[in-house]
Amino acid sequence: MSTDRIRIRTWARWVGSFVGFPLAGVAARMVAGDIDTLGAALTGGLVGGAVLGAVQAGIGGIHRDHWHRWIGATAVGFAAGLGAGAAAVGYHTDTASLVAMGAISGAFVGVAQAWSVPMEMRDRIRWALAIPALWAGGWATICPATWWKAL
Repeated sequence: MSTDRIRIRTWARWVGSFVGFPLAGVAARMVAGDIDTLGAALTGGLVGGAVLGAVQAGIGGIHRDHWHRWIGATAVGFAAGLGAGAAAVGYHTDTASLVAMGAISGAFVGVAQAWSVPMEMRDRIRWALAIPALWAGGWATICPATWWKAL
């Protein structure tokens, strides 16, 4: 298989793992309810992170030997990130607050994931820098709170 086809396939797998975000949100809400306290944010982040990490590991192409580390890092990173991010914005859900929560949560998750599996140092740095920006943008466009305001 050519290098270009491998790269496209890898990107396609990660784009496919997008389905993990709404699943994580539903699971977090089922367990923690509204993210309006630190306890709810930590619990929701842990549950949502575990679901997201599992989907990413399975679809994203993480080697099976590293799944437990990836899932654990995503869960712990998301719990810490959502706890910090939600508290930083006073548990508000307007678009600006969601963007900030996404960036803060993404920073914690990006660092945790970057160190959870073997990769070259430059890839760890790229991952840790890209995830906060991607999550900030994603939360601005896919979070249910923004959808309900548009309806």
